[in-house]
Amino acid sequence: MRKRIIQSHNVLLLILILAFSIFLITLVSLLIIYNNTINTYKAVLTDMVESDKTVIVTLAEKGLSEDAVAQIMKKSHARLQSIGRTGEFVIADLNGKVVTFLLNDNIYSTPTYDQIMTGKVATPLKMALMGKSGFIRGKDYRNVEVLAGYAFVKGFDWGIVAKIDMSEVNRPFRDAAYIAAGLALFCMISGSILFILITNPMIGRIIKSENKFRSLFDSSTDEIMIADFAGHCLEVNEPSCLKLQYSRDELVSMSLRDINSPGFRDKCDEIIKKLPEIGFMSYETEHVTKTGQIIPVEVRAKVIEYNKSKAILKIARDITERKRTEAALRESNAMLEVALSSMTDAVFISDAEGRFINFNEAFVTFHKFNDKADCAKTLAEYPAFLEVYLPNGEPAPLDQWAVPRALRGEICTNAEYTLRRKDTGEMWVGSYSFAPIRNKDNAIVGSVVTARDITDRKRIELKILKLNEELEQRVRDRTVQLEAANKELEAFAYSVSHDLRAPLRGIDGWSLALLEDYQAQLDERACQYIERVRSETQRMGQLIDDLLQLSRVTRSQIQEAKVNLSALAQNIVKHLQETHPARQFDISIAPDLTAMGDARLLEIAFNNLFNNAFKFTGKLPLARIEFGKTIRVFTRICGFMAENSV
Repeated sequence: MRKRIIQSHNVLLLILILAFSIFLITLVSLLIIYNNTINTYKAVLTDMVESDKTVIVTLAEKGLSEDAVAQIMKKSHARLQSIGRTGEFVIADLNGKVVTFLLNDNIYSTPTYDQIMTGKVATPLKMALMGKSGFIRGKDYRNVEVLAGYAFVKGFDWGIVAKIDMSEVNRPFRDAAYIAAGLALFCMISGSILFILITNPMIGRIIKSENKFRSLFDSSTDEIMIADFAGHCLEVNEPSCLKLQYSRDELVSMSLRDINSPGFRDKCDEIIKKLPEIGFMSYETEHVTKTGQIIPVEVRAKVIEYNKSKAILKIARDITERKRTEAALRESNAMLEVALSSMTDAVFISDAEGRFINFNEAFVTFHKFNDKADCAKTLAEYPAFLEVYLPNGEPAPLDQWAVPRALRGEICTNAEYTLRRKDTGEMWVGSYSFAPIRNKDNAIVGSVVTARDITDRKRIELKILKLNEELEQRVRDRTVQLEAANKELEAFAYSVSHDLRAPLRGIDGWSLALLEDYQAQLDERACQYIERVRSETQRMGQLIDDLLQLSRVTRSQIQEAKVNLSALAQNIVKHLQETHPARQFDISIAPDLTAMGDARLLEIAFNNLFNNAFKFTGKLPLARIEFGKTIRVFTRICGFMAENSV
């Protein structure tokens, strides 16, 4: 009896040991599978947010607005429910202290900024909005514990979160643990039945987990491949098949080296060798499709756990558009360099800190350097190698130089500075034009300055100034001489007029005496002749006075007044008709013609004009003389001009 009890105890102990062993083995297996599943979710969720962060940055660089990018991401991630029943992708925009959920299509109320940043909910989003990236196990905006990958998009101030509920992750393993415990108890009745009951549900759940992983694996838009450290492909997603134009079976039978273009295959082998030590690498390469098309890609490769062994997770993104943009930028820069090199003015461009980032050959010549290399080396010491002076000769403070002024927003043309190189002592004068460079937000991000050497021009200007001063001195000397000559001429004219007046007064006086003493003995005609002689002598005296006054015109003021030209002409014509009674004239004088001028000088001018008219028509039986106003039209290259003339 005792022996049976002992045997029974032994059997029971054996059964208990067997049940406990099975339970322990099952629990350890579940923990290993659970850990691998967590790591897989970690890799997938982290890669997902990093991949989409790169997509958002690329779309932003192409100039798309935040709303447009949000719509694209919303369409792109409509399938993210395939992560699991509770899988969710969140993009939140941080604007000051306002958080906006851009893909908000859930039924839960979204938390505020204070709830996120100071509360205990939305931990992954809080980490993202703090500018961090990574993986976390924490509570989301529903205060539910989740596994989440998070990242921060700096350009848009967006936080990205891809997550799945821990309850969904834990449920298969929790259920399995309960079943394992029950099976362990049941093992006391039947170890074999207990083993079967434990094994079969676990296999089903593992298959289900694998299906979920496959759905997530194929949902990415990037090429995702898993390979061993010999480079052989173990798993590939659907986008890899579509882009490389191979079937899944064909790709699995190939190596990572095979899908690289020939020029990058050695690089691929070198990366596979280094990756186990480094753990993560990012690089650019070229993939070749089945039809031979070359696709430039950006690759991120990392070491992961796969089927209880180390493997390579490779995520490749097509960067064809980025390469085209870079090529266009290089072409634009080349055109800029050609334009700069063809300019004769010195051109230099600085960044917002005043550091030189580009300059042309003329800039090298302007600053008296031998070549660009020598110039670039010395610019590292800028502005220590230069002394700059203002036009008044005073040293220019550094904040008054062209670049600092441009960076303050000033726009200027032809600002003059005198420059001196400290090492050689050479001095020259530069004419500067400068302006700030602004971005699309009107913020100053740099400056552009042009300059030309005007030393020779300034030297010529000084010579011209000196010549002008000499010329002015000569003019002053000649003026003094002219004034002396005018005084001599005036004295001579006065002397002549004085000498002429004496005989004229004699003629007038003797004529008057003749008229007074012998008027009774003279007939009327003789008296008229004597009166005419006296009138002419008096007129001659007036002409002498006018000529004397004319000689003083350069020294005396013209007595300007309104003169009746028609009356002046009538008086002169009347006198000429009396002087030439035998001549026949047809004279026409327009009435009421007036002008501003000196009456005496105008009378002299009109006397000359009408005397010439009488003189040069002397041979005509009937002379016609007209005085009036007419319109003369002058044709010029630039147009027409009409003026009134007398």
